[in-house]
Amino acid sequence: MITCTFKDNSYTTSDPLLNSCISQKENGFHIEIPSQDKISLLIDFDSSESDLHIHIPSHCNASLTLKESNVTQDHNITFYGKAHSHINCLWLLRTAPESSITLNRNIELYESAFFEDFFLIDPQGKLEVKSNVHLLEPKASCTSLGSAFVPSLCQFIFEPIQYHEAQKTSSYLSFHSVIEDLGRSQFQGLIHIDKAYNDCSGEQQNKNLLMGKRARALSSPRLDIVPSQVMCRHGSATSSLDPLKVYYLESRGFPTPKAKDILKDAFFWEPFSGLPEDILDQAHSFYTS
Repeated sequence: MITCTFKDNSYTTSDPLLNSCISQKENGFHIEIPSQDKISLLIDFDSSESDLHIHIPSHCNASLTLKESNVTQDHNITFYGKAHSHINCLWLLRTAPESSITLNRNIELYESAFFEDFFLIDPQGKLEVKSNVHLLEPKASCTSLGSAFVPSLCQFIFEPIQYHEAQKTSSYLSFHSVIEDLGRSQFQGLIHIDKAYNDCSGEQQNKNLLMGKRARALSSPRLDIVPSQVMCRHGSATSSLDPLKVYYLESRGFPTPKAKDILKDAFFWEPFSGLPEDILDQAHSFYTS
């Protein structure tokens, strides 16, 4: 895996050949991934100075890990997936304590491009993430699976929008949030399909687990669908821990706090169950650090 680290408005990389593929422009850093069949890249991004743009060429199979730790400022991240590219992205995000940040993420996909997205978000203050997926050409598709852990006295707002802007495009999003007592989570999703584009499919699912009587979750998945020849679904669910499941683990010898932690972790990691073991290890290491 090639490592690329951005910090203090500069960057370093473990592969000197990648230096020629990175440039700094007025709108931020640009990574032009080389035209090759496969590439594996770890991007450690400090967003204190700039935005980030990642370009994936046609017919490239790219495995990306984007890690952001102790984030303190607003910034933008944009992915460009050219025709027939296949992008697998693990996004690990943790904000600085008591911070108040807005992060804009954009994904632009062209003909038959596929973006497989796994994200783990750990807000340590107030965080708003606006995630826009643009399916720009036929047969482009995006699958997004992720979880957020919202600590006590923290607030997380997630606004994912899936724009279908061509025929035969597809999108799917499943998002889990675990909210501790006095934490706040808000989900404002949208699937948009214009009248000119049929044979599209889109889905959004949001599930919330409340870990205290004063934890709060507001979920609002929405559809903006004009054509009739499409398949779209949305749904949400919010609940606290099931007392019967807690009791079952207690009856097997687990103390009550441990039983609750087991159920919480099972809910949190459910969207990541299909990840390869090496990528899942990265997510676990980040989550427990």
